[in-house]
Amino acid sequence: FYGSAYTSGAITTKNSFSQAYGYFEIRSKFTPGRGLLPSFRLLPQDPTKTTQINIFEFIGSDASRVNMALLCG
Repeated sequence: FYGSAYTSGAITTKNSFSQAYGYFEIRSKFTPGRGLLPSFRLLPQDPTKTTQINIFEFIGSDASRVNMALLCG
């Protein structure tokens, strides 16, 4: 794709929406495949904070596995 070995993309609400408390919902479908890593993450609004909540990461090469994590730094 455009001379690159891989492509990447993201959908983000940065600079348009933030929420500290409440209900978060996602509806999605994923295609399994080697090299794919779709995920749903909650990132801090303040870029100096490093805490990140991975609601899920779908491992595309292993359709039976989903990872979840809380990353604090």
